[in-house]
Amino acid sequence: MTALREAARLCAQKGSKPPFLGIVTAKSEMYGNTSGCDMVEKCGSKVFEVIRAEFQKGGTICYGEMPCVITSLSEWTMHKVRKQQNKEVEYHLYKHSKKEQHLGLQYVLKGILNVYYSEEKSHGKQPGFISFPSGRAYDQNFERIPYHIYDGRSRKGQNGKTVT
Repeated sequence: MTALREAARLCAQKGSKPPFLGIVTAKSEMYGNTSGCDMVEKCGSKVFEVIRAEFQKGGTICYGEMPCVITSLSEWTMHKVRKQQNKEVEYHLYKHSKKEQHLGLQYVLKGILNVYYSEEKSHGKQPGFISFPSGRAYDQNFERIPYHIYDGRSRKGQNGKTVT
């Protein structure tokens, strides 16, 4: 998680959309067979604890340094949701049914396309080939994590050194 955060810092630019950060696996073996609902929730909780621990180390937490999607494509997907009014991020977990194994890939594609077709990139209009089930609620959400928006000024990293 630390390496992913550092990579995001290298890619961050003032006034541009942050990079897409994701962790993708075909099948999770964190707790053996995770096809049961309890195991999916256990995996989601473990992944969130790793994220939270990374961002409790200290230093400034920037939105673009937080992973957008963590998914086990055949089983579950966790993605971040920006709560702009409070400058907080909330992670939502989706358990994939047999007919929803596309959800993880959909979130990965959406994230990549959002960055590629962002306004400052001038790549034209984003194509509309991403489809999420209408009215599909998340299965679990996790506590919110406050963040800052990178504004191009230097800040203290988790090791106490100035990061620009």
